[in-house]
Amino acid sequence: MTRGSLRGESGAGAQGVRGSCRFERWIAWAAALAIGLSAAGASALTLASTGTVIDPVYFHSGGNFGLITGPAFNFAVTSADDWRAVGSGGALSIQTALVTPVLQNPQSPTSSQNPLGPQGTPTTANPFVADSIWTVTNTTKGKLNNAYLIFEAVNLTPTTLVPGGYPNIPVGIDKNLFSIVKYTYPGAKSPLFFGALSLGSLAPNGSAGDAEQVRVRYIVAGALPQNGVNLVMPPFSAAALINVPEPGTLVLVGSGVVLLRATRRRRCA
Repeated sequence: MTRGSLRGESGAGAQGVRGSCRFERWIAWAAALAIGLSAAGASALTLASTGTVIDPVYFHSGGNFGLITGPAFNFAVTSADDWRAVGSGGALSIQTALVTPVLQNPQSPTSSQNPLGPQGTPTTANPFVADSIWTVTNTTKGKLNNAYLIFEAVNLTPTTLVPGGYPNIPVGIDKNLFSIVKYTYPGAKSPLFFGALSLGSLAPNGSAGDAEQVRVRYIVAGALPQNGVNLVMPPFSAAALINVPEPGTLVLVGSGVVLLRATRRRRCA
């Protein structure tokens, strides 16, 4: 699978993309990651000022692939499905616009929609919560049918916004906005679970309907780094998944999937 890293926002703007090939590392550390997973979980929360209900699910720490969730999922995929790259040279480009004021910001409550909330370092009980509107555009000359944007991990690689690399803090998404995808790969001891946002079918680049807007909700249970006066959103590793079956034919939650063989090139393209 070809993957990309969507760099964190500092206000509104475009995000860069980097390729990665770290799945073997995830397999090697799978046993260690299984220890203490319950501590990183979270229950549904209601944000006091807006009444917004969020259902956090956090990514594995250390920049490793997968969400700390399961066994329930919305649909299942394998490495043999139609994966595409995101970002420079990829099938999809992304522009982002952070929604301000953010929903909740314990580091600076007065700059959020919850100005009377407690001030301090964000935690799972009192996380930083922000929405961003992503405009996802088909950059290819062909139609992309039943496309999904797949969120796989938090990328801790140094960027221009955070030269020392993003801190290893709990970062999650909202299950009220995202579908959960079960990803099976030959050689893995257990499946991975990713977040997914439906893009529908995207027309060829330059045609009407070649772009779709989606809402991405960041949930962070740790101190966000700063770039100047701005907090930097976590950078996600993401990929595109094309030709996902229509909802009526998706794999049912908890049902089995057929494992298909994949080449080395598909694994770390």
